Amino acid sequence: MSERARDYFEEAANYFLIVLTYLLCDGLTAILVWPAQAAFVPELTIFAQAVFLPHGVRVLAAWFLGWKSLIPLIVAPLVSSLVFAPVAGHALVAPILMSLVAAGALAAILAFEAMRLAGVNLYFGNAAGLNWRLLLLVGGIAALFDAVSRIWVYGGLLPAQLTGEVLAVVLIGDMLGLLVMMFVLMLIFRWFRRRSQDV
Repeated sequence: MSERARDYFEEAANYFLIVLTYLLCDGLTAILVWPAQAAFVPELTIFAQAVFLPHGVRVLAAWFLGWKSLIPLIVAPLVSSLVFAPVAGHALVAPILMSLVAAGALAAILAFEAMRLAGVNLYFGNAAGLNWRLLLLVGGIAALFDAVSRIWVYGGLLPAQLTGEVLAVVLIGDMLGLLVMMFVLMLIFRWFRRRSQDV
């Protein structure tokens, strides 16, 4: 296999892994978070989730692949909406969905770029080791971008009295999703380290 073919294969494998992880996380959110949240605050559930695991996927994908993560981060939520959303609602929300997908995919990348412009390059392979605190900071900036863009995209569909609550739920939900994903990643890293020490 040539080096170029190997690079294409590796990139395709990364894309597939991101899409698969996103689908898994979005599925868990749809199955576990949505029903629980809808039982208590149904008016907010359609606009924001109290724990949004895919945000962690977005941040980690942007950290690892940079701008190249846009492709899987656009494909994944579109596929996910086909799998987890009712078919009857697709035509109705298609323009909103496309805007939300684009904003969500860009949020993490823009946060990493903002940090890079501030003199701190946190992309995988460029930073001096993995700094979990700075990664959380980037995730917070990305969550803010996501929340503001979500409010803007929903526009007239979002009742004015819910704007502050939706903003807060998106911020909290995105950050909790990132924390869960980082915890899982930390466990995976620890497992790999132990396994390599045992060999």
